Amino acid sequence: MLSQNKRFNSKAYCLRFSATLLLTSLVAGVGGILLHDLLELVEWMIFGHGESTGAQPVTNLQFIIILLAGIISAFIWFVLQDKNRQIISIKSQLKATGDSKRPILWIHLIHIFLQVASVGAGSPIGKEGAPRELGALGAGRISDRMTLTLKDRRLAIVCGASAGLAAVYQVPIASIFFAFETLGLGLSFLNLISVSGTAILASLIAGTVISDTPLYHSGQVVLDAKTCGLTILLAILITPLAQLFRHLTQKAQASKVTTKSILWKLPLTFLLLASCSLYFPEILGNGGA
Repeated sequence: MLSQNKRFNSKAYCLRFSATLLLTSLVAGVGGILLHDLLELVEWMIFGHGESTGAQPVTNLQFIIILLAGIISAFIWFVLQDKNRQIISIKSQLKATGDSKRPILWIHLIHIFLQVASVGAGSPIGKEGAPRELGALGAGRISDRMTLTLKDRRLAIVCGASAGLAAVYQVPIASIFFAFETLGLGLSFLNLISVSGTAILASLIAGTVISDTPLYHSGQVVLDAKTCGLTILLAILITPLAQLFRHLTQKAQASKVTTKSILWKLPLTFLLLASCSLYFPEILGNGGA
């Protein structure tokens, strides 16, 4: 089937394409380790424990540090979101047809590390965005070096984003579905092999440091008529709530603050977060506690 694509008739191009996927896996895997260690470092510096430890009461000093983290994050995000220093989303990179949508390396690296540091400092947002962005960033740069076609460059970016997700969460199968379902990658033998290979390899590389132990533990589920009926009922109830959540997150993303008002809105959000954490410390970070 690959022979049907004329570009793969060239042995040199096949080698460049394979090298791109291999290097993308390496970047995603090693990058996942670095981001994981950075998160742990920030959490230990601020709270004295990592994600594996249950929630602990927040001290007055930690309250102040969380607020300072909000102020610092607001300033850095304001600088990064300047009209001349755009942060290009992964989906925008996939739609790009020229250099206008090529991400600036240092802007995205700062953005990636800021996300992780923000989560480590207590921000209750997901940590999955940073490794996906790092994987996609590395894939794009490597593809340019290897002079891949635009079509294969887009495939490599999808592979990089999926591999980054697989590395940090140790979920290669879920990451493969992420590539096709969320990023809209077309289903083909080449795409399936490329995404699967990079996700699994990145997961294995990161797995040398990052544990694959489940974060949340549940009891043994017995498959019977009662369980099946409850599953159907929950699916009916959860589906509209999931649609509502998706609508709200898309609306929030579309109306995100990029003006100077972020300099007071984000610190105010962190102030509210720190205040709530005095009574509910479980809300801090990525929800691990």
